[in-house]
Amino acid sequence: MKLRGIECWISVDGNRLEEHSVEVDEEKAEHSAWIASEPGQFFSINWRDPDQSRATNGMLQTDGIDCGGTLLEVPRFAGIQEIHKTHVLTSKDEGRALQFATLELTDDDRHLKQDTKDLGQIQLVMWHVRVKAAMPFGVLKIAEPSRVHEKTKKGLQLAVKLGAAEKMHSRSRKKFSVDNLEKLGTFIFRYRTLDMLRANGIAPAPLSASPVPAARPGPSKASSSSASPTASASRKRKRRESTLVTPEPQDVKPDIDLVELEEAEEQLRLKEEEYRRAKQNVEQRRRNKKVKIEEITGIISGEVIDLSELD
Repeated sequence: MKLRGIECWISVDGNRLEEHSVEVDEEKAEHSAWIASEPGQFFSINWRDPDQSRATNGMLQTDGIDCGGTLLEVPRFAGIQEIHKTHVLTSKDEGRALQFATLELTDDDRHLKQDTKDLGQIQLVMWHVRVKAAMPFGVLKIAEPSRVHEKTKKGLQLAVKLGAAEKMHSRSRKKFSVDNLEKLGTFIFRYRTLDMLRANGIAPAPLSASPVPAARPGPSKASSSSASPTASASRKRKRRESTLVTPEPQDVKPDIDLVELEEAEEQLRLKEEEYRRAKQNVEQRRRNKKVKIEEITGIISGEVIDLSELD
């Protein structure tokens, strides 16, 4: 999403997550979107501000919990224009990774009145700021996500949690006090499982693969001998990998094998000739022996006819 020249996105394993049903509120300078997530995924919230004439501060909230701010100061060190926030700093040299996790539920009625309006969302508020002075880097206490009553979960399945404390490189890390000059905008990412987004029509359903045409009976020797097991396995893998791709409809017409057609016509001619001769023999024996036989019924192409005499 992009607002006032600032672009913001969430990524998992370095891959940008697709944003669904993006909404824009120009009056509030607020953009929101839905993203798909799964328990156990570590994620990063990222933003880019190419305007190097201003200092900006991104204030992060996850599920309504404040996670501090991150400053893009001026002049920019080494021309840096982007922030990739993977951890919440708890001290100058320690941080805890951002992670999606399964929402913890409880039936304890003391949690019934808990405010749940910000659950299931990640919010970044961008401010144009004036940097004042450096400050001591104290310990930042982050509230832990609390359990949610099963009656108020509102279909939620996930929450953001912080991983275990990790040592962080701190040589160039600083902390400043700032004055907020102007609120530039708010980015809101509402996260759910992909199945939940699809069930609610927010994310598109997976595209099914087009049916594979049935193989024509009696393949020619050339086609059967040229198909190696490796090629066959490769085709099977390609069919499995194409489950999310729907090719353009095509007017498929079956191939006509002229050799097979001529062979079928020759077999039919021989059968008809065999029938004609058999009929002549029966009629001849009937005239000679004066044996009464039943009338021979008509023939269907490819049918076996019993031409034995009747006593």
